[in-house]
Amino acid sequence: MIKKLTIAKFESNLLRELDLISEDKVNQLIIKRPKGKGNIVLISEAEFNSMQETLYLLSSKKNRERILESLQQIKDGKTVNVKLKDLRK
Repeated sequence: MIKKLTIAKFESNLLRELDLISEDKVNQLIIKRPKGKGNIVLISEAEFNSMQETLYLLSSKKNRERILESLQQIKDGKTVNVKLKDLRK
């Protein structure tokens, strides 16, 4: 969920808003600033780490192609169910 607040609203509920983000009840908090100042986006560390991992995985052309190919295979129903215990054999 994305939430937008003015600076004043954010400041008046600072601890509550930070708790909502850290508890993943709000994924992104956009703090609206005066015109020309640019808005600020606040996210949890877990959300940031997830975004960094996604960027890393997609940064390699070959890896990006493999991921997209795998997603297409899933969409096309070209998957095989395997039990975890069978992988250890």
